[in-house]
Amino acid sequence: FGIDTPDQFTFQDVSGAATNTLHTSNTVTLGGQFTSATAVLTGTGSPEMSINGGTFSSSSVTVSSGDTIQVRLTSGPGAGQSRSATVTIAETSDSYSVQTTPSNQGGNQGGNQGGNQGQGGANP
Repeated sequence: FGIDTPDQFTFQDVSGAATNTLHTSNTVTLGGQFTSATAVLTGTGSPEMSINGGTFSSSSVTVSSGDTIQVRLTSGPGAGQSRSATVTIAETSDSYSVQTTPSNQGGNQGGNQGGNQGQGGANP
């Protein structure tokens, strides 16, 4: 890694999310021996990031070792959809992904197919 590159950071992905809902990532603290670098945000779901608890924005921003970052985005409108935001700082990056709950395909197809099919016996 280069001199102005932070240590690897990791956002915790979300699964089973409700549709069309704003989700905010865990907070990551930038580590490593770097002085400053530009944090660039890309992705789907109108992603925004916050530096050191400040206002969320989609703009690139200069960050330094010890700064904190949170990412937020809006989950997809349909079942089983995934949206993600990637933060890239120099040579280091990670994605924050939000997956909506899958649709329930199949359901209860078995039901009570047997029913009561008893046969009457002859009474001698």
